[in-house]
Amino acid sequence: MKKAIIIVGIIAAVIAAFAVFFALQATPGNVLNSVRAESLEIVNGAVTVPEKYTVIDSDAFSGKGEFSAVVIKGETKIESMAFYGCPNLREVTLEKACDIGSMSFGECPSLKKVTVLSADGSCAEDAFDGHGGVTVYCREDSAALQVAKIKDLSYKIIE
Repeated sequence: MKKAIIIVGIIAAVIAAFAVFFALQATPGNVLNSVRAESLEIVNGAVTVPEKYTVIDSDAFSGKGEFSAVVIKGETKIESMAFYGCPNLREVTLEKACDIGSMSFGECPSLKKVTVLSADGSCAEDAFDGHGGVTVYCREDSAALQVAKIKDLSYKIIE
């Protein structure tokens, strides 16, 4: 009887392990790789979002005044209002293709420079509304350039 209980326990443990394994396989990667402000350090006034994060959640950094620069290293979806209302944010650098959501950097009165290094990705038309006189540095065929032209923002083409 004791042997049968042990065997049933082992079988149940194996089934549970497989269930957990398959559940993790079915989980979308971006759910596991989203980031919020409390997950990252501020170093020399800058927040760097490592490549491992593929999503910056809505309102993730909204209203935060502890940093003046943001560097996003990887291909990332920046959800709506992710950096909305950051009073001291002066500079943003997107190193790879990003999808920039509605009002992602809206109402950031100190925002002066946005650098978009990739031509790939998308940019909501109101992504930079409420800035402090921003200049967009971007590739000629980028969505960021189209937004700069539509919104009559200052821009510079980079190679």
